[in-house]
This record gives sequence, C-alpha cells and structure tokens, in this order.
Amino acid sequence: MKKIMLLTALCFFGVSMIAYANKNEDNAKKYCREMMQKNPNYECKVSSWRGCGPGWTLDKTFRGTGKDYFACKRTKFHEKREEGTEQHLKSAEADCKRISEKGTKCKVERLVNCGRGWKKVKRYTGMGKDYSVCVPGNRFVNALQAIGKIAKRLALAPLEIHRRTCGALQKKVPGIICSVKDLTKCPVGTTRINKLHSDYTKYIPICVPSKDFANNIRKLGLQEAGNVDGMTIYSEND
Repeated sequence: MKKIMLLTALCFFGVSMIAYANKNEDNAKKYCREMMQKNPNYECKVSSWRGCGPGWTLDKTFRGTGKDYFACKRTKFHEKREEGTEQHLKSAEADCKRISEKGTKCKVERLVNCGRGWKKVKRYTGMGKDYSVCVPGNRFVNALQAIGKIAKRLALAPLEIHRRTCGALQKKVPGIICSVKDLTKCPVGTTRINKLHSDYTKYIPICVPSKDFANNIRKLGLQEAGNVDGMTIYSEND
C-alpha cells in the first residue's frame, strides 16, 4: 500500500512539474506576443536557455516550480547591423540606378569582387553587410584609366613620361592641365576629371577647362556614364 501511495505521489509530482514548466513557457510566449503587439519593431523569442543565442539578449525570466523559460529580445548591436545592411543596400541600389539611367549596365553585389567581366566602382562598408556597385569592367573605368590607357603608365612612370602624356592630352584639348607639382585642387576655371588612388599619382590632377566641358570630354574620347560618391564614371567611346 505504501509503495502504491509513493508511486502515486511521484507521478503527481512529475505531472505538476511538467504543468509548471508548460506554464512558464506559456507565460513567456504571452509576454513576447504582448511586447510585439505594443511595438512592431520589437523582436522577441522564447528560449529554454538563459543565453538566448547570438544576436539576442535576455529580457525577462519566467520562474516557478519546474523548468525556467526566458523571453529574449534582439540586441542593439544586431539592430544596428540590420540598419547598416539596409542603408548599404539602399545606397548601392541608388548609385546603380543613376548609372543605369546613363545607359550603363550596373549591378549590386555582396561579394568584394564583382565577378569576371565586372569592375567595382564603389563599396559600402561598415556596420552590417557590405555591398558593391559594379559596372562592366572591360569598358567602363574611371576617367584617368580611360584616357589613352594612361593610368598604369602614370602609376609607375617617372615624371618625364607624365609630362609627355600631358602634352598629348593638351593637343586634344588646349588648356588642359596635368600638373607635376604637389597640387590636389584644380585651378579656377578647370574641373578635375580623375580621382587617383596610387601613392605616386594622387598629387597629379588632370584638369579640363570647365568652359564647354562636355565637348572637351568628348575630344578626349570619353563619355560620362554616371556618378558615384562624388566621382564621375566615364566610358571610352566606341
């Protein structure tokens, strides 16, 4: 008789534990639902583990007889990453739209490299996922690279070659300035058409007379294909 009573008590205790555990879980789920109804931007999940998992942090603990359950909310770091990702994608898509409106193919890519046959002209990085703005790499380049394949020569060549190159450009467009001095800005009345990156060429601006600028660009064998982050993108004329 005593054994039967003990077994009955143990069964009752086990059922009670399960019931309390379920109650803790139900209360946690109810809390999450209420919080998300109050704030559409609030993300909540129920966890049987206090750590909640990557990207989540503990919001509230539901204790009682039986197993504890936890209501978890998104961390601020995760929220910032999501916001950053959204902003990077939006900015990259806006750049691509502007370039496409000029008649140039463009795509947005998650990878650092745009893929074979494509060239990266801008990459949005920082908090969140990064995105690249890509244009066909076989034809579309920045202004310095497009002018008679000068870029590689300027990046490696001594100043004498730069002077000769500048002389060739001046024959096409009288008044063009290719300074060999440490100048970072073009003189008044001229517009810089290259944005340089290499250590050697970063102080060598190519300045085209602002007057009749569009016609001057055509004389150099270029056509404007778009603008990314303040840098005009050109394509070589067919």
